[in-house]
Amino acid sequence: MQKFLQVIFTVTFNDKTHDKNLAYPQNDKTSKICTLDESFNAFYMKNLLSIGLTGLIAWAFSYFLPWWGFAIPVAVMGFLAKNGRDAFGKGSAAITLLWTVLAIFHNSLNGGLLAGKMGQLLGGLNAWQLIAITAALGGLLGGLSGLSGHLARKAFGSNAW
Repeated sequence: MQKFLQVIFTVTFNDKTHDKNLAYPQNDKTSKICTLDESFNAFYMKNLLSIGLTGLIAWAFSYFLPWWGFAIPVAVMGFLAKNGRDAFGKGSAAITLLWTVLAIFHNSLNGGLLAGKMGQLLGGLNAWQLIAITAALGGLLGGLSGLSGHLARKAFGSNAW
């Protein structure tokens, strides 16, 4: 499986000549083999762990708090984020995934009857359109919660943490 997922590409490297318009050097005197594993582990695993952990904690909070309880762990994650874009993106991704999974799960429990009736009330939407709207609203609320956490950090001052 690892051999299948391994993508090999050559990155040329030379200390002396760089083209300022390109992200990689021009001369190919030496080359380095980079794999998908290196780039995946370096950046994406940290973000996936943050998104997954935030989603799991938000799911746990949904059993003890009202529907807005997801905003607390997302705001904490946003408070710890490096910048506003990361805070908004991670919060949006976590809650979009969480609300999508929960909407599909609850829709499958009742055979889509409730979503079908709600869709009729909202102008003839089907169940999957309601799930998509639920995911989009959850993503927007999650992103704004993460951004609020990041802005709270900025309000306390950069030297406070």
